[in-house]
Amino acid sequence: MGDKALRSPMPGTVTKVHRKVGDLVKKGESVLAMEAMKMELVLKADYNCRVVKINVKENDFVEAGSVLIELEHV
Repeated sequence: MGDKALRSPMPGTVTKVHRKVGDLVKKGESVLAMEAMKMELVLKADYNCRVVKINVKENDFVEAGSVLIELEHV
């Protein structure tokens, strides 16, 4: 696993994966969007990083705490 995993904050459905493996992401940029409890949540990078592995695809249902995307510091 990378330095950090982007985890689902609550159960929901992945609506859009904004990145692909190898992408460089700056702090604050969106990585993934999901719908939970009829709200759209946009998950953003907490630090400058690279996407190491994507564990979900659009329309996947995920449980709270699920590892969605693995990241590494750059």
